[in-house]
Amino acid sequence: WRLDRAEQERRRAEEIERLARGARRVHPRYLSYLVGRLRERLDAVLINEQAFDPKYSNLGFGDYFGDPSAGHLGWALGASVGYAMGSGRRALVTLGDGSFMLNAPLSYYYLASAVGAGALIVIYDNGGWLETEEAVREVFPEGVAVRSGHFPGTTFKRYEIGATVRAFGGYYEMVEDPTSLEGALDRAAQE
Repeated sequence: WRLDRAEQERRRAEEIERLARGARRVHPRYLSYLVGRLRERLDAVLINEQAFDPKYSNLGFGDYFGDPSAGHLGWALGASVGYAMGSGRRALVTLGDGSFMLNAPLSYYYLASAVGAGALIVIYDNGGWLETEEAVREVFPEGVAVRSGHFPGTTFKRYEIGATVRAFGGYYEMVEDPTSLEGALDRAAQE
């Protein structure tokens, strides 16, 4: 069976309300919803490397670029510079904390500041390379890592991402309280 658009929207709104109400941590789907609303207000293109869930946004043709088919970690920040330079349109980049590191952020911030093509970047922080852990779970569901719950090399200590951003004159804010998220995104959009 197929749900009509109004029913899909109603269910999505109920889920977002449930995720926002009384949550102690930012849920990725709730963040995707708020990022989607921000993208609409900015009329930005959304360049997504893994983290953002597009079903929580109203996207039209040319509003969204997701993972390319040939590899997918480390491309989004560079792509945002090229897109902004070529189109003149603002880019909003979503990625995980692990993919952020694989994107060579120092090179990105240098280039983006040199050519005036910076993006608004939203980092979904899950403390590691979740994609790697999920791949191990999928390929070796009966393996030692799954049984023990220990996935070597997939987690790391929280590091000061903001130091890199601020070194190039960027704005950074760490948000862990869901009630502060919307205001933080608005502040970042004004920078």
